[in-house]
Amino acid sequence: LGLVNYVRDTAADNASRRWYMYRAVGAFYVQDGGSGKQRVTAGHQARRNKAAAVDTWIWEAVRDKIARRDAPGPV
Repeated sequence: LGLVNYVRDTAADNASRRWYMYRAVGAFYVQDGGSGKQRVTAGHQARRNKAAAVDTWIWEAVRDKIARRDAPGPV
């Protein structure tokens, strides 16, 4: 459903959650963007304020964290 470019196994997370808690997110989309730049969404082009700008550095941080987590550790 929708765009997905990262998937993770959520079985262990969901098993440890209580019945009333939301299930863990297993598929999500990490946006591509230029490094350190800000992108203004199409609907907010007239209003160029801080609320309309989306920082792309956060997506790079998410990508790096996923890569570090999935990297094989010392055996």
